[in-house]
Amino acid sequence: MVGKNTSVVNVSDKDIIGQIKQEVEEITKTENFPDSGKGFVLWILENYFDLQGEIAASSVIDSPNDKRVDAFIEEDEAVKILQCKFFDNPAKEVGGNEIVLFKGCLDWLRKPDEVKKLNLPHFHDVALTFSERWDEAVDVQLHFFAFGKFSSEAHQERIVFNNSDLRERIQIYFHDIEDILALYKSRSEKENPLVNERIELELTPGEYFVKKGNMPSVVATIKGKDLLTMYTKYGDSLFERNIRFYRGARKGSINAKIVDTILDDSEQQKFWYYNNGISFVCRDFSIEEHPSLPILKVRGFQVINGCQTTVCLSEAKQRAQQKWDNIPDEVEVVVRFIKAPVKEVDLITLYTNSQNPVSEIQLKSNDPLQKRLKEELAQYSSPYFYSIKEGDLQKLSAGERKTFGGRVIEMAEVAQAIYSLTTDPAFARRWRNRLFTEKYYEIFKKDIRVEEILLPWRILKVVDKEIAKYRREEFNKLRK
Repeated sequence: MVGKNTSVVNVSDKDIIGQIKQEVEEITKTENFPDSGKGFVLWILENYFDLQGEIAASSVIDSPNDKRVDAFIEEDEAVKILQCKFFDNPAKEVGGNEIVLFKGCLDWLRKPDEVKKLNLPHFHDVALTFSERWDEAVDVQLHFFAFGKFSSEAHQERIVFNNSDLRERIQIYFHDIEDILALYKSRSEKENPLVNERIELELTPGEYFVKKGNMPSVVATIKGKDLLTMYTKYGDSLFERNIRFYRGARKGSINAKIVDTILDDSEQQKFWYYNNGISFVCRDFSIEEHPSLPILKVRGFQVINGCQTTVCLSEAKQRAQQKWDNIPDEVEVVVRFIKAPVKEVDLITLYTNSQNPVSEIQLKSNDPLQKRLKEELAQYSSPYFYSIKEGDLQKLSAGERKTFGGRVIEMAEVAQAIYSLTTDPAFARRWRNRLFTEKYYEIFKKDIRVEEILLPWRILKVVDKEIAKYRREEFNKLRK
């Protein structure tokens, strides 16, 4: 049983190192880089600095004799220069000489005319940009990332440099394997709070199928009560990557029919045929083949389609407390576990949610940017509840609702308010879904602040109030 065999373990650093290496190799292959070192640079840009797509790719300095500059990032108030070392053995150290050579890149970047003689166009463009920003007195940050460690001599070089006459403008930062592992763990836990959890599920011999390939998967039948045990243990953390929370079981709804089927003794055996099943993504899975009882072991799992079915099992159990203590064995569920990288999860979520179709708006509920805004609004001087996922407001307790005092902001309203104020109110009103596709990154910029949300949203509320008042007055005139 899942309740009997489920155990909580910490994923070892060795496992995470292997996972990072795999991701770096995938980037190297996809981008057709000559070596894993360049793949590691792009991995750092995407994971540490949150750069994506063309912005990340254009930040990479992919040329020989680049004077130890692997990537260059320009921001409003600072420029960042990156050097990255990808060691196969994480115990390997970066020496002091490497730091001396890295610091020397500044002498080149301040002299674009000398760089031009190297016949490296991209590097020359970077030098031009750097020299202009240097004259503007912006801060300069040197970041050395090592998929390994730094020697004592390297640390000494950094300390001396950071206390030089230029310390007010230039600093060098070290990021070793421990920092990289901490970053990976933090991001993984934010994307999936169950990233370090493991479960074991009993399978029926001969009634499961393993699909191999780029995203290995297993399809199997499990007991409904085992799925319920998972929900009882992990709660809504099980649905962090799902685009909806539970919708309730109103009379006549699909969820109500699911509950009725579970409670009906004559229909329970047909549940397997009636239900679409549960789709999970996971970090890894394996099967222990035993003739009498195969065991499916899964690590780092999330339900991406099946929240409604899972919670319906809980509702059915509550309604039948006088009838039985647990979901009967006759209630079985089809499950699918897909070992998928994070970047594939959103697409899988989108295409698996066909029973209750999803919109682009719902899909953006998993965007880390929206989660950041939700946290910051909740911590604002007068806290706001930022609703980014269907059903999240209904989950609040009476006490939590009182905390927000009616200050509830819908993500879709925010997009409409911002685009109306800054660009085109007619488009914002007519094409709300398109605001979350072609206009999304124009509206929700990476560095967007809470105040940039609150101002247009408050204006929208005032306008809505005035329109409602006008309509009421006009309606009363017509009645008279």
